[in-house]
Amino acid sequence: MIVANHGTAIPNMQRPQNPILRYWRGEGPLWKIYWLYGVLGSALLAGLYWAALDLRLPWMQQLLLPVLGAYTVWIVVAVWRCAFNAREEFYGHLARALTIAWAINVALLLLFLELGLLARLAH
Repeated sequence: MIVANHGTAIPNMQRPQNPILRYWRGEGPLWKIYWLYGVLGSALLAGLYWAALDLRLPWMQQLLLPVLGAYTVWIVVAVWRCAFNAREEFYGHLARALTIAWAINVALLLLFLELGLLARLAH
């Protein structure tokens, strides 16, 4: 496959291997995007938010909420697009179903965290 790069066609093999863009395009293995970037990455970000809560740093909490939101958009799209880059099709369907639940959960979580933060800042 040939991809245009500012008017110049280059083979896929010569395309930069930026993992953010590669997974966004669905070009990585499912297990890696799901377990390493999805589960582990989200756990690390959640740990940062937990630390900000524990240290009572509302500015850091507010900074992390849009970061968590943007990361979730990226990871959901990446998992969805990489879903069938697995040994068995079943895992692709399972990943997509879990990704829908994940997206709904994070959207509600971010909403309630933001509302709680705004309520604390109002006092």
